[in-house]
Amino acid sequence: MRAAIALVEDDELVRLTIEQMIEALGHACVSFPSAEALLAEFDGRDPPAALVTDVNLGPGMSGLDLGAHVRRLWPGIPIIYATGWHPALARHDLGEGEFLLQKPFPTSALDRVLRQGVQHRV
Repeated sequence: MRAAIALVEDDELVRLTIEQMIEALGHACVSFPSAEALLAEFDGRDPPAALVTDVNLGPGMSGLDLGAHVRRLWPGIPIIYATGWHPALARHDLGEGEFLLQKPFPTSALDRVLRQGVQHRV
C-alpha cells in the first residue's frame, strides 16, 4: 500500500475540499484539523509520502512550526504550504523539498507540486 499524503488544515470546508483534490489525483489522504493531531497519529509510525499544510492553523503549532518539526522527524519529506497570505512567509525561505501553493489553487497546481516533491525525494 502506498503511503498517504497527510493534510493539515483547520478550516473543515477547506480541508474536505483539498482532501477531495488529493484523492482525485489518485493519492490516499489522511487529514487532520491541527498539527498536534497529525503528530499524535503518526507517533512511531512510518511517515506520510508528503505533507500539505496551511500556515495559519489557529491556536497551537503553526504550519511553519509543523514543517520544521516534520523535517526533524522525517528528513526529506516533501512539505507543501497551502495558504492565502501569511506574514511569516515573508521571513521564511523555502528550503529544498518545500513548496508554496497560494489559496485558492486548482487541482492541477496541487498535482504539479506533489509531482515535484516526489521527484525531489527519489
